[in-house]
Amino acid sequence: MANVIYKHEHCRLVKKLIKLLNAYSADGYILKSVSMGDLMTRYELLFEKDLDAPANVTYEHKCCRRSKKLNSILEEYSRNGWKAAFQFMSDMGSRYDVIFVKDKVSN
Repeated sequence: MANVIYKHEHCRLVKKLIKLLNAYSADGYILKSVSMGDLMTRYELLFEKDLDAPANVTYEHKCCRRSKKLNSILEEYSRNGWKAAFQFMSDMGSRYDVIFVKDKVSN
């Protein structure tokens, strides 16, 4: 049986979202779920850590208001080795948000 720990976090600001993603990924957690709460104005995050094999990933968050811009963001990050992990709507359904994930390179 795997030793797994789950943590739930929530925040309203993108700046706080980025801090949470960086802090949890540095501690070996992976983002399992993200959704919007409070009328699509608050990020609801669920992290998971496997104590037997902690994750070694990094996250990047991008947002935009137009689908044309979203397509260019997806293409750019894909070319640079990132994978789109989550795509969702925020700001009361007026903004596209994407969280990208990439394995960290060991030095």
